[in-house]
Amino acid sequence: MKIFTLWTWILLFCGIIQFKTVTAQDSSTPIHKAAITVNAIPLFFGSVNIFGELKATTSSSIGIGFNYWAPKKGSLIFNDFDQRYLSLTLEWRFYLQGEALKGFYVAPYLKVREVKQFDVINYKSDATGANSIAMPPQNQTWNQMGFGLVVGYQLPFWKHFVAGGFGGLGYYPFQQVKTQNESWIEDKSRASRVDLRLGATVGFSF
Repeated sequence: MKIFTLWTWILLFCGIIQFKTVTAQDSSTPIHKAAITVNAIPLFFGSVNIFGELKATTSSSIGIGFNYWAPKKGSLIFNDFDQRYLSLTLEWRFYLQGEALKGFYVAPYLKVREVKQFDVINYKSDATGANSIAMPPQNQTWNQMGFGLVVGYQLPFWKHFVAGGFGGLGYYPFQQVKTQNESWIEDKSRASRVDLRLGATVGFSF
């Protein structure tokens, strides 16, 4: 949790510096450039991932991403119960070639995620520890917070379109579960986890 707090303050500091730089620029400088993109990779799994990016300085931008995914029981990936994923990502992109929204970039990010699981059957050990007892079905909600880093490339084309790709890792040190009856679940706080983050994006710039 201390690592997450430190990372938050570092990114907020970067955002303040960027904002001051923008306000100090001449009014004739085109600072209101933006892009909206969709990640094509999650679409193959029925997930919607939208990212909005706003130019902050000449060579950097601030972005917000939204993700929704609702895999069903018996699907290709999940077979035990229905789930619903909601996540929000705050990202700072630093473009290495000196022009925001174009070329190679490095981007630290913060992410919060809610994972809701429906009609989950948990198993607890009996008094002897030799057998497992099935608990009644119940809904569970996992709240996760973490941070990470991605590297990517974005290419403008046809004046108002952009395409690109990125890859990186995310670390989630904080996870907490909320459930209807805590006595029916043994694992009340999952261990920290690492996620792979990949994207192939296409969208509009304006």
